[in-house]
Amino acid sequence: MHFSESILIRASLDDVWAAVDDERRLCDWNPKVVEVTNVSTPPRRTGYQYHVTFEMSRRRGRTRMRAVVIERRPPTTLLIRLEPVDRRGQTVDERYALERTSDGQVRLTQTIDLSAAGMPWWVRGLIWVVQRVGTPVEGPYLARLKELVEGAR
Repeated sequence: MHFSESILIRASLDDVWAAVDDERRLCDWNPKVVEVTNVSTPPRRTGYQYHVTFEMSRRRGRTRMRAVVIERRPPTTLLIRLEPVDRRGQTVDERYALERTSDGQVRLTQTIDLSAAGMPWWVRGLIWVVQRVGTPVEGPYLARLKELVEGAR
């Protein structure tokens, strides 16, 4: 099960890459991220690790995930694998693809792969419906990233 979202950003490829590739900026554009802690020593590279704490809802509490850079090809491709810190096996992959458009903008596409997340089929179905008809209360995450990058210019 994959979900994709794309957005056009009026900025240089390097500026968009810098925002996507810097885990310290996740809290600035993803409202579900409440904390990021480095595990590996910079520079960021394939195999680099950090912990991300998500708060999906106040009722469910916080979830701490290990993030591992699986693929990193600046400034076009970043693949991060997320798995619970306290166990292995169930993973979520986040892929970011950046490309320059003919009119000088950058198309940023985020693809989330839940196929190895270990969710029952009915939960996947519910997520699919919500993704198709729902709107995030905080607004689309990539729109927040766009505002961050374009506002920094």
